[in-house]
Amino acid sequence: MCRPSPCPAPLCSLQQPWMGPLSHRISRFACPAEAATLHLGYCTSACWSLLQVLVATSVTFGSINDATRCSLHLFLCSLLVYQHVFKGAVGEALLSLLAVSQKYQASNKDILTAYGKFYNLLMLSGYDDFQDYILDQILLGRDNPFARAVAQGQVQQGAPILQAVAYDLDTLQGLAVGLETLADYVGEVAPTAGSYWVSAASATALRRKSTSKQLPTSGAPAQSAVVIPADGSRSSSPGGGASSSSSSIIGRPATVEELAQWRAALGSHDHWSGAVLLLQQYYSQHGFGVTSRNSALRWSKGGFEEASEGGLASKSIDSNTTASLAAAATALSPPVAAAAGAGMSSIVLSQLQQAYAALEENTKRHCMGLPAQHAVICGPPGSGKSWLLWEGTLLAGKDLGLRVVEIPGSEISNILDIARGCARYPRVRFILVADHVDLPVRGSAATDLMTGLSAAGGSGWPVNTLLYLGASAASAVGRSDPIVDRCGLIVPITAVGDEAGYLSTVGELLAAKQGKSSSEGPDSELEAELYKAAVAWGKQQGFSVRSAAAFVRSC
Repeated sequence: MCRPSPCPAPLCSLQQPWMGPLSHRISRFACPAEAATLHLGYCTSACWSLLQVLVATSVTFGSINDATRCSLHLFLCSLLVYQHVFKGAVGEALLSLLAVSQKYQASNKDILTAYGKFYNLLMLSGYDDFQDYILDQILLGRDNPFARAVAQGQVQQGAPILQAVAYDLDTLQGLAVGLETLADYVGEVAPTAGSYWVSAASATALRRKSTSKQLPTSGAPAQSAVVIPADGSRSSSPGGGASSSSSSIIGRPATVEELAQWRAALGSHDHWSGAVLLLQQYYSQHGFGVTSRNSALRWSKGGFEEASEGGLASKSIDSNTTASLAAAATALSPPVAAAAGAGMSSIVLSQLQQAYAALEENTKRHCMGLPAQHAVICGPPGSGKSWLLWEGTLLAGKDLGLRVVEIPGSEISNILDIARGCARYPRVRFILVADHVDLPVRGSAATDLMTGLSAAGGSGWPVNTLLYLGASAASAVGRSDPIVDRCGLIVPITAVGDEAGYLSTVGELLAAKQGKSSSEGPDSELEAELYKAAVAWGKQQGFSVRSAAAFVRSC
């Protein structure tokens, strides 16, 4: 039990501007001992350590005593809506570090090892500072009922929950210690580290920090800057139209730069509680959780997880993301892999133009909330079905807020359950894509699909979700199949067919890889040699879109 000790100066006389309303919740007591008398008293070593860090920043409490330890413990335990912020790997690593540093006779080795783990997790997660991590977790809103309710359009103006959110934001602001402060603290409790280590351990940034605090203004479609006037009302919204809170459909995920600007805008408030309306605007515009960060998703073990967007990934991404995309590209279909490695994602091959136009129109109608149809893509092996199904769908709908969900073969029988999972995000537009599906589908999966796609009864298909199927080469696609019959759009793709069509495809891919028009043709002896090599490759591998993409990728 915490025991009061001689009181230093009253906290109210030591308030600092950065503390905001958090200081008022402490300073209403005459001193820390009185606070301890009025609050619960069991405290952990981790909480005590974090309080010591807070003391080291800008507030001088005097001696570290049981009362001040209990005050911080209370704040950690009192989070109402944003408890998840400290439950991630980075937050848990920090608390572990602080706990180790307060162990009786803790060794310098143990303390430095714990800090190294925290430092590495923070860096691998792509954050320059622990405050950035906290701000990003607030925006992410994973497992956050408030973020979900806002994204679903259920939170009314002036709702009581907003007070709880404001409380949590101020509390988290008080706990958002800087990396430099943490390094100084570790240097004190593990003095063998030395000043050189403290300086090196004070930052993880890979690039110079931006000082801009303007909210998102770039991207396609263009989004106007969001200004929060003094009265807290929203003055503009995506596309310059009505407020995003009134939009029936959530927009695309924020880019890396835009996320940095949202974090800067949130962190720029003297009191984070003043950013409640800003948070509502973010959740309403981009959603929450994994769907707010990724246009490409994968269904696995009953939930969404991040998938690679191939070459359609944002060009303004960090080096870790670039490396992961390059690694993931090898697992994609050849046209997608080529795009991921060479920035060729925006090209639609002449061979696929007609099929893409049909799929693009249907996809955009769905993204705009207009009636659209489920689709089946069919064609011979190597004709580009996988590109059209996955990256073509992303290309058509990503900028309109579409989330494309890959359904692995092992989950085909669970498609109806996956669609119901999408229904939990009613303002997000989804398209489920399943490739290499043997048609006709048989067994219980066929029964579930027919029931769902018919929109009959309580098992009807959600209106915010479409299904795109890629038929395997062995499939028999026809209206006699009840699944195909329920897909209003059949998109056939023809084979390249001959050497001339194959070389035309190679030329388009090479031109896209080199950033020039395909009509320019080979302009050097080297490229002429490449065409000769392409013919030899095609004769060996077959004249197809797949073999053309594989050849260009290997160049």
